Amino acid sequence: MTTNAMRTIITPEKGAGTDSIDSGRLSPGQVANLSAVKGRTLVCTSGWLWITFENDWHDYVLWSGQELEIDVNAGVVLTGPQGGSYRLD
Repeated sequence: MTTNAMRTIITPEKGAGTDSIDSGRLSPGQVANLSAVKGRTLVCTSGWLWITFENDWHDYVLWSGQELEIDVNAGVVLTGPQGGSYRLD
């Protein structure tokens, strides 16, 4: 975990026995960096998430219950400005 005055960056733990991240919870101000998630579906399970893909000038917002299919092989940055949680299916 890296901390600076602006935000806390976390790298979620990998799921048991897999090479991919299964889920995470973000407190306000935390940022999660995900990789190797192409072909997965990101589901916002509570709160709301701000999603940014590497080399993509679009940002995406998911509210609780919404999902986004990840169809690019790029890094993904998630933040929950007011807190939120997610699951990768």
